[in-house]
Formats: sequence, C-alpha cells, structure tokens
Amino acid sequence: MAIIEKDTGHYYKVNFDECSIRGTKVYVNYTTYKSEGERNKEKIRQDAMASFFYRLRQVVDNTEKELLEEVNKLGVKPENIISKEDNYKIDKDKYPVLRAKQELCGELASYENKLFQDFYKYGDKHNVLSINKNTKALLMDIGYSKEWKDSPVCIMNSAEIYVGEYNGEIINQEFYYNRLKTVMNDSIEDC
Repeated sequence: MAIIEKDTGHYYKVNFDECSIRGTKVYVNYTTYKSEGERNKEKIRQDAMASFFYRLRQVVDNTEKELLEEVNKLGVKPENIISKEDNYKIDKDKYPVLRAKQELCGELASYENKLFQDFYKYGDKHNVLSINKNTKALLMDIGYSKEWKDSPVCIMNSAEIYVGEYNGEIINQEFYYNRLKTVMNDSIEDC
C-alpha cells in the first residue's frame, strides 16, 4: 500500500509505527521517495543491510572483548595503560598493538550510524563517507556493498502531518493512508 504523486512520480510510504493519535488528533508520519524505483531499491537491500549491520556489531563487540582480554593478560588495571595527554586513550608508545585495536573499535562503532546515513541520498544532498582501505576491506568481508554507497536510495523528505480528528475508525495502515490522501492534491493514485 502506497501513494504515487502523478505529476512528480514521488512515492509516499506511510511509516505505520510512527503514526499516532494524540488526544483526538490523527498524525501521519510518511517518507517521500523520489520514485517507486527508489523505494523498491530500499526493499531489495533491506535484508542484506540488516545482516551487514548485525555482523558489524558482532565485529565491534568481539574486538572490544579481545581488547579487554589482552589488557587482563598484561595484569594491569585499564586506567594504568591510558595516556592522559592523548584524550585518555591507550598509550600508543607503550602499547601500540592495544591502541590500534582500540582505534579500530572506535572507528567501526562510528560507522554503524555513518554508513546507514551514507546509504541514503536526501534530496540533492549525499555526503559520501571516506573509508580507509584497510577498514573498507574488513567492511566488504562482512557484507558491505559498494553499490549502497554508489547508488544510494533517494529520499525527498520525511515528515509528520496532522490529518484531522479521530472518529473511532479501525486503526490500521489503510486508515493512515486514507487520511494522508485527504490532505494531498488530486494528482495522486494508489499503488
């Protein structure tokens, strides 16, 4: 269930879990894709992306666990191997291997959100994330696809809109789609 705007070809998807009734007012949350093809591109990629992010989280968790185990093997308290002069990170001169592992954890963890944003193009804006060669190879090994970055899903906008008063109707996706259509122009069709 979706709506296409005939004049522009824009595809509207209602985000059912984000829609709400507050008091007696009905609000519809929706995303506008540049075209139906863009929404289909997202659908096709969903499982692979979910699997990639799951594996990325596993790599981060395992790397953190390995780092803590290596620190424990040294028989020192974690606070004794940090450098106060270097933002409280592991001292890179005394413990270069541990510091490298710590930096890898931080870098990979930061990619969880950054990469998700990189897979989408919002209007005409697409900030392409720069990934170093070694990290990119690791990401590719766990399922990262260059296509996600090179051909991002184009979203025009996401919004929430007031669509009238609630009159006791059955609340389901069709209810929210029908309510959204009441505030749109006549140049729409269901798809």
